[in-house]
Amino acid sequence: MSWHIDRLSYLLCALLLAGCSGKADPKALMAEAAKLEQAGNLNGALIQLKNAAQVHGDDKDVRLQLGQLYLTLEDYASAEKEFKRARQNGMDSSITDPLIARALIGQREYQRVVEEIPLPNRYQPGYSFLLAKRAQALVALGRKNEAAALLEQAKTQELQSADLSLSQAMLALADKKIDEAYAALEDGLKLDPKHLDSLVLKADLLHLMGKSAEAQAAYQAALAVNPRNLGSRLALAMIDIGNNRLVDARKTIDGVLKDSPRNLSAKYTLALIDFKEKKNPEARDQLTSVLKAAPNYLPAVLLSGAVEYSLGHLESAQNNLSKVLSANPNH
Repeated sequence: MSWHIDRLSYLLCALLLAGCSGKADPKALMAEAAKLEQAGNLNGALIQLKNAAQVHGDDKDVRLQLGQLYLTLEDYASAEKEFKRARQNGMDSSITDPLIARALIGQREYQRVVEEIPLPNRYQPGYSFLLAKRAQALVALGRKNEAAALLEQAKTQELQSADLSLSQAMLALADKKIDEAYAALEDGLKLDPKHLDSLVLKADLLHLMGKSAEAQAAYQAALAVNPRNLGSRLALAMIDIGNNRLVDARKTIDGVLKDSPRNLSAKYTLALIDFKEKKNPEARDQLTSVLKAAPNYLPAVLLSGAVEYSLGHLESAQNNLSKVLSANPNH
């Protein structure tokens, strides 16, 4: 009897080992991830792609799809790593470089865009997109003349895209030409009505112009493209705060913090909601976390001064408010 038991155990063990040694088909995992993403289950998609990458680390297509999902999740640092791995594993740079540029822009690594991403020949794939991203990086670096020269070059070459129009809008904004920036965005959205960055910037401009209802609609249009877009969700919460819809604002921010627990802008906004609801100790706790990570973030310093004043901590309030005045004497 014991011989039969030992033999059965051996066979079961052999079967288990055989199952463990077999590699899941990466294409099946990628297809499953795509289905989950389409259904809105981004975390499930991420798990499938991480599993595929763990077993098939040298598969360039797995790395590419994982990087694209990280872009959607706005985890730009992780996206950059995956796109570089895809390139190392044989993916053509004409595919990966535009995506790396997007990831770097998302991280505000503007200098690296200029230094690390070469501008290809105008007849090569990705030329127009990379020209636009380089122009955006140059605007962010304050090198407006170089950005303008690039955009004039694109115009001479009769290139048109939503990304180029976005670059033109950013350049106009750098010169405080709001109407010109808005017109450029509208031109770009005619070419690509679902261009996320243009939709968000358009909404920001409408908000800046005091057109909160129109801004709200524009942010909702951006969220229809990417329901997790943090900038749009945070902006909608701020509009709700401005209209004293604090319950709606808190619900939005709770959702943001669920997706991005360490997001400082969301923590600051939650502190602002607490302050508006006279929950000053809670607001103070949130601001302590924000200012520990970003001690010079002036909106949080200002709010902290107001909270400390409301709590009767006058010395702390004075220290915070003095810091704001040092940076902005006309506040």
